[in-house]
Amino acid sequence: MLVPLPHDQIEIDTPVPVTIRDGRGQLLLRSGAVVRNERERELLYLHGPHVEAMGHAGDRLEQGTRARIGGIGNETLVDLE
Repeated sequence: MLVPLPHDQIEIDTPVPVTIRDGRGQLLLRSGAVVRNERERELLYLHGPHVEAMGHAGDRLEQGTRARIGGIGNETLVDLE
């Protein structure tokens, strides 16, 4: 399940820890890519970045939930808005 990526989760000059897609699942950034400046970050957010939410089978992730995103060994916790 794809969930929106909160704006404060993308750091400049730091590799992104997970693959980022738009709401339709189209690839925006691969894990490890670097957003080099604020302009690139704003362009990314214009496309509505989403990440794959990893939970237990059948878990329903809703707003206000802390979600684990990414894959095994490459996970980040985010707060869903």
